Amino acid sequence: MPQPKWYGKSLSALCMENIVDNMEKWTALRSSEHVSCHFFHLPSHCLEYMTECLLKDYSITEDMFDLLLSPHMKVLDLSQLGTRRDANRNLRIFRLASDRCLQLTTLKIHDGYGFVFDLNRNFQVEDAFASILQRFEHLQILDLSSTIYGACCMLKLGSTCKPKIKELLVDCCPGVTDSVVEVFCNGQSSLQKLSVNGTEVTHSGIRFAIEHLPVLKELDCDDESDILKAFRRIRRETRESKKYSLTKWMWNPPDEVSYKKGSVSLMVDMCPSLVDVFLYVNDEGFTDEELLGFRKLKQLKNVEIEVPFLPSIISIRGGVIPLLQARGLTLKGLYLSVEVTSEEVYLIIQCCPNIRRLLLVIKSTVQDTPEPVVDDGIHSSLCSPKEVFPLRKLETISLSSYYSRFAIPRGLLLLLLSSPTLTDISINKCFTLDDQIIEEACARNSFKYLTRLWLYGCSNVNQKGIDFFLNEANPLSYIYLRDCGNVNLEHMKTMAQEKHWNVKWNDED
Repeated sequence: MPQPKWYGKSLSALCMENIVDNMEKWTALRSSEHVSCHFFHLPSHCLEYMTECLLKDYSITEDMFDLLLSPHMKVLDLSQLGTRRDANRNLRIFRLASDRCLQLTTLKIHDGYGFVFDLNRNFQVEDAFASILQRFEHLQILDLSSTIYGACCMLKLGSTCKPKIKELLVDCCPGVTDSVVEVFCNGQSSLQKLSVNGTEVTHSGIRFAIEHLPVLKELDCDDESDILKAFRRIRRETRESKKYSLTKWMWNPPDEVSYKKGSVSLMVDMCPSLVDVFLYVNDEGFTDEELLGFRKLKQLKNVEIEVPFLPSIISIRGGVIPLLQARGLTLKGLYLSVEVTSEEVYLIIQCCPNIRRLLLVIKSTVQDTPEPVVDDGIHSSLCSPKEVFPLRKLETISLSSYYSRFAIPRGLLLLLLSSPTLTDISINKCFTLDDQIIEEACARNSFKYLTRLWLYGCSNVNQKGIDFFLNEANPLSYIYLRDCGNVNLEHMKTMAQEKHWNVKWNDED
C-alpha cells in the first residue's frame, strides 16, 4: 500500500528534512561558528538534497547559500532559482560557489523554456559568469539552457580549453550560432553530449560538431534531419569509411523533409555504436526493409517507433518482429505506437525476455481473435503462442488503444502483470482488466517495487480491485484513476490523509 510519509526513511533523511524545515532559523545563526561548522562538514549528497528541497518549495533565499555551499559539494542544481529574475543576485551566488565548491562536477542553472529574453542583456554579467566558470577545474556537466550565459561561456570554454566539459546543454540560449559552435568545438574535443535546441545553429554547425568532436555520443538539435544530412554529405564528399561515436539517433524531420532510401544503412555504417533509436515514421519511403537495417546494431538497447497515422507504413510481422528476433535478447526498452494484436504481443515477449520498459498500442477488436500468421519464412518459428514466461526484468508496462476500448486474453494480461520488478503500470481503455484479474495478479505478484499505478477508461475496475493494491507489500506513491468503474477516489484520499500515506492522487502536484 502507499507507505507512511516516514516509512523506510533513514535517520540521515529524517535529519536532512528537519534541517530543511528549520532552515530559516539556521540561516539567522549562520555567523555562529557552531552552526557553520556543522554545515561545512556535511557530505555532498546531503547538501544537494537540501538545496533541491528548498528550491522545489521556493523557500530558498540568497543567505541560505552561505551555509549550503561547501567544499564537499559536487552537484549544484539551480534550475528552479530563476536566472532572469535577478542576474546580479545569481552572479553573487555563483561567485560564492566558485570560492567554496571547487570540486564541482555538475552545474545546472537553466531557467525553464520558451520565455522571451530581455533584449537589453547585461553583457557585463555574462562575461563575469564566463570568467568565473574557469575556476571549476573538475566541471564535466554544464546546463545553461534558457539563460543568457550560453554563447559567452561556449566562447570562453573553446578559447581557453578549460575546464574540459563532457556534457553541454545550451537550449534556447541567445547568440549561440554556427561560429560559436566552431570556437567551442576547437577547444573541447572531449565533449560527449551537445544540445543546441532552440538556437541559431544550422546544418553547418551540426556538421562541424560531428567532424570535430571525436567522442560525441549525443547531439540534440531542432531539426534532426540536419544530423542525417551532415553524415550523408560527409560520406559523399570525403568518400572515407570513418566511424563515429554517436549512440543516439532520433529521426523526427519536418513534414517537408522526405526520407531517402538507404539512410538507415548509412547511419548504421557510420555510427555502429548506436544504442538508442527513436523513429517518427511519416514517410512512405520508410519501409520494413529500411527498419531491418537496424539489425546490424550489436549494441542496440532502446527502440521507439511512432507513426502519426494509420494504417502504419511499417508492419509488425514484416519489420518489427524480425528486428526483435535479431536484437530483442539485449533490448531494454521498446515503445511502439504501431498497433499490435494479442498474438503479436506474445511474439514480442518471446523475442525480448530481458525487456525493462514496454509500451504497446493494442489493436481494438470486438473479440480478440488472433490474426492468421502468414508463413513467409521470417517468423514462422514463432507462429503459435508457445509457453511464454513472465518478463522477469520488466519495470514499466504501458498498454493503450487508439480508439475504442481493447480486449486481450486474460492470460496475456496476467502474464504482463506478473513481472516481479514492476514499478510503473499504465493501462488505458482496457475492457479485459477487472477486479478478478487484479486479485489474481496480486496473488501471484507482491508488486513490492510498484510506485505508480495509472488506469484510465478501465470500466470493469471497481473499488474492490483497487483495494488489492492498497496492501503493505508495495510502496505506491502515485495513483491515477479516471473513468473506471465504481471507485470512490475521495474516500481513498481521506483514508490516505488519516493514515499519513505518502501518496499523490490523479493530477496532484
